[in-house]
Amino acid sequence: MPRKPDPAGQLAEKMVQVLEAQRPLGPEAYPLTLQRLAELADATPSPELLSKAIGKKQFKDRILVAQKKSLQTPVALVEDVEQLADSPLLLDFVLESACRPEQPTVPLSQLKTGLESRLKKPFEEAVQRRLQENALPDGVGFLFVRKKPSLFLRRWPPPPPPKKPEVELAEKLVQILSARQGPIKVSQLLALAGIEADAGLVKKTLASKVFKDRALLLLPKAPDSLAALVDEAVQLAGHPLVLEAVLEAARTERIQAFSPADLKKKLLPSLQSAFEEAVRRQMETETLPPTVGWLGLKSGKVLFQIRDVHAGGQVPGPTPPAVPVAPAQEERPAGSMAAAHFAAAFDEAFDRLDRQAGSHNFVSLVDLRRAVPVDRTTFDAELRQLRLADRYTLSAAEGRHGISTEEREAGLPEEGALLLFVSRRSS
Repeated sequence: MPRKPDPAGQLAEKMVQVLEAQRPLGPEAYPLTLQRLAELADATPSPELLSKAIGKKQFKDRILVAQKKSLQTPVALVEDVEQLADSPLLLDFVLESACRPEQPTVPLSQLKTGLESRLKKPFEEAVQRRLQENALPDGVGFLFVRKKPSLFLRRWPPPPPPKKPEVELAEKLVQILSARQGPIKVSQLLALAGIEADAGLVKKTLASKVFKDRALLLLPKAPDSLAALVDEAVQLAGHPLVLEAVLEAARTERIQAFSPADLKKKLLPSLQSAFEEAVRRQMETETLPPTVGWLGLKSGKVLFQIRDVHAGGQVPGPTPPAVPVAPAQEERPAGSMAAAHFAAAFDEAFDRLDRQAGSHNFVSLVDLRRAVPVDRTTFDAELRQLRLADRYTLSAAEGRHGISTEEREAGLPEEGALLLFVSRRSS
């Protein structure tokens, strides 16, 4: 009696023949997936027929299947176990099977899990060799997790590791500097960033490579230094804010006037020449900031802050007309500046200082008190009227880094907070 046909055995033999024919065609054709092998042997094998075929002895004796539960598993002839273990096809298949959205990386030690036992050791050795030689396939990447290598598919990359707080803050500060013009105090830079950072974090941030690669502190020893982008620092050496900050850093209770040559020593060495040249030019052209003056001595010209000038008593003049007080407003202290005069002077000072700081609508009371030369009682009373008229608002300084004694003295304590920064309300 003739033997009954065995379709599964026939398919198994055909797949062995096809695989042997694929072998000399090169790495693009061999190894290949079980599904592709079945298609080449029989255009439309049913899942049941294919399952029976790979269980046949003639198939198992000649063909090595990396993982029997998947049609996408790579296959090769049993004598080519090393070639299959080192194939990009197998590595991609393993990663595709092991990676998950919640865990896109797989430790090297876990990659061999689920592979046919003959493949485990040569596969692990092949991947280790590729790592050592930096020869992973283009679609595969790796990173160290707890000091051990883990692999991932580049088309499905892991999320970036969380940034250190000082790196995140440094990037934000540099971004703000890049979007504005002119130098700015570190305390104001932090305020614009909207971050309440402690002194330790700020110190780490300003010393970090991320910050120092793009920005620098113009007065590195000042408690609240000016900051600027590295590429713009030399051009900004003659900025009015730089001269004012250098004078403030140099002055003491005993000495308040300095030569440009003495002042430049407060700056970074790379900025000193540009600063001295710019200041001398401003003295010659009478273009110094309105808060700074100079005079000539035998030893040369010296600069000083206008607020440090001590004048004699004023000659009594005619009594100015009384300024009527609106019913809804509070009475001002006797002898205060007329409201219109103060408001105009305050508006002009605010506009000028805001422009110098980059037009962020954020000006310190320290600078405004210097720019509007009236006594504190008058200043506070008139500023209160401007606030009641809804023209300006004040914001607190609590939680900000580097509050100096001068800033504390200039601020307005109110309901347990120290109001230090002024903003104009939009009309």
